[in-house]
Amino acid sequence: MKDIWILLFGILIFGACNNAGDGVTLKPINSSIKGKKLNAEIVAGSTSHGNVVTIKVPKDGYSEAIEMNELIDSFELVELETSRECIIGEIDKLLVTPNGYIILDKGNKKVFLFGLDGAFKKKIGSAGKGPKEYVSVYDVTIDNKEKRIILNDLDSRKFVYFDFDGNFIESKPTYFLFQHWEMTSDFAVFNLGRSYNTKVPSIDKHRLAIGNLQLDSLCTFFHYERDNRCTYAAHRPLKKFNDKLYYYNFFVDTIYQVKGNGVEAGFALDFQGKGWPVKAGESISDDMVRKIIQHYSYFDGNYVLSEDFLFFRVYKEMRHLDVYYSLKTGNMKAGGALDHSLGRFLGMSFVPPMTVTWKNEFVSVIEPFKVLQNEEYINKDPKLNEGGRVKEVMQSIKLEDNPLLLIYKLKEF
Repeated sequence: MKDIWILLFGILIFGACNNAGDGVTLKPINSSIKGKKLNAEIVAGSTSHGNVVTIKVPKDGYSEAIEMNELIDSFELVELETSRECIIGEIDKLLVTPNGYIILDKGNKKVFLFGLDGAFKKKIGSAGKGPKEYVSVYDVTIDNKEKRIILNDLDSRKFVYFDFDGNFIESKPTYFLFQHWEMTSDFAVFNLGRSYNTKVPSIDKHRLAIGNLQLDSLCTFFHYERDNRCTYAAHRPLKKFNDKLYYYNFFVDTIYQVKGNGVEAGFALDFQGKGWPVKAGESISDDMVRKIIQHYSYFDGNYVLSEDFLFFRVYKEMRHLDVYYSLKTGNMKAGGALDHSLGRFLGMSFVPPMTVTWKNEFVSVIEPFKVLQNEEYINKDPKLNEGGRVKEVMQSIKLEDNPLLLIYKLKEF
């Protein structure tokens, strides 16, 4: 949850910002990277709370188990190929496309392409200081409109562009500081976090910025006063599910949808009087955060959203509650654990989803050690042969293997 400061790229606009803006000339942060100056108009935006969906978080249920056979309709396991060319340390970001999986391993400075069957296809780019190389890779996103994969090279202050087959296209410089970014076919969004943009005061001390793809202006949101007493933040507050973007501002109970014409409150979590006692924007310290999380229910931004369901995890007195909420019916399944009604493998190995597929299935990442630490118990399961290739996986899995992808479809409830 600790913030990591990042330097990045960009400038863009946004249709609903009608206020007068500041004309700014932006220069590449790294002057050795070729890139023209950008004349941009920077405008302050505002958020809308008109159509928010309020979800009452259950007060109890932290000790109860979700009945898996009432939650999951079907599931499959994908074994990511393991070889010397594609050893994954940790999956920091997972992008799912109709052609396969794009995996960011930030610690090892690598991005991999895998097929839908888990077969290794290619490593994108290589480490180095050349124009086609990157010194580090902190983030990766997809430009579906131009069919490009874009890596953020934090250390070189540049973005490196590749086609969907992993072939180099070009590099572009970064112009201001931010932490993560995402794109749709029409606009881009920058999670500024607490980055120091003191050379661009119109951007500095804002959490979020949105723009179009013409790189000519920028709209900023969530202004704050800098206070270094608190270093807590959401792990990845800006998320993309298919072609929809969402943002979570830490210390609040609202998930915002980012649209081409504004930022709109999408979902508000109601802890029924037991939620976070600090108002958005209020000054807070690390010591205060540590005390609060011991006594109050809170949401730290762990959520995944499909067309039909919202998953989120909340905490209370150091315990967690997983909630699956139906957007169609308003019903939910909630619990602090999972039963074994679909077999011991799922019950023992299940972890929260990381993203969704284009078919609106949830995707979780399961590390081999989590399976192997319960190997004997799982192998004695009478339901070992019941779907999902569980028996086949249990016969072949090794501790040094790459992670498994659990892809599952939820039942209507």
